Amino acid sequence: VQLSVSGPTKKRIEEHEPCDLIAKESGQIVSATASQGTIFVKDGEIVVPGDVLVSGVFDSLEESIVMVHAKGSVTALVDKTFSETVNYEQIITEPTGHIININRIMAFGLEIPLFGSLPKGNYRRTFEEYPLRLFGFDFPITVRREQWHELCYTEKQFTPEECTAQAEKKLQRRIEKADHIEIVSSERTVNETANGVRVTRYVTFLKEITEEKPLLVEPKQEIISQKKTMPAGAIKTPAVF
Repeated sequence: VQLSVSGPTKKRIEEHEPCDLIAKESGQIVSATASQGTIFVKDGEIVVPGDVLVSGVFDSLEESIVMVHAKGSVTALVDKTFSETVNYEQIITEPTGHIININRIMAFGLEIPLFGSLPKGNYRRTFEEYPLRLFGFDFPITVRREQWHELCYTEKQFTPEECTAQAEKKLQRRIEKADHIEIVSSERTVNETANGVRVTRYVTFLKEITEEKPLLVEPKQEIISQKKTMPAGAIKTPAVF
């Protein structure tokens, strides 16, 4: 049993609470828009985590300070590096061809084996399920047919080309899972080591990089409602890179 300790959960900032939009990672600004708040960045600017992108604080013509819940979108070019190393010698699992069939009936939370017993050793299970039907009537019983395929461990030597292909598949899965709008560019390097092949991908993503950061408000400080009309010029035109 593996236990993991999760970090503290970020408290959700409510709509009525003032906040800034800050950068959650480094990048080069491509565009910035704001429906509420003041844009603090321009096209081509380099930002780092924590930089304010859209501020929820601005000077008002009617009040000295207005605080709002900043809303907007800021996209940036973000560089990421992904690497995978695959060894020439690998231990793989292969089916021996031996298959054990097991049938079960599942009803009312119980599993009743009909034929066969659970095998011991290394096996991979496949199965199909279907409802029990007799004389044209469906019963609240499920029949499961299981096939247990015996596996054996084999040591195999792979070529540099095969290792490169394996590494590429792993990298592609990681890149596809990465949070991004689109991939702008991608470069690859392949290096052979004493034991295998190391493939590195240098990827530039177009990403949304904003996250909310609450504004600390003094107890006696008055907060103007975010529904108040924004002063002219508070929201700037989008910056496009």
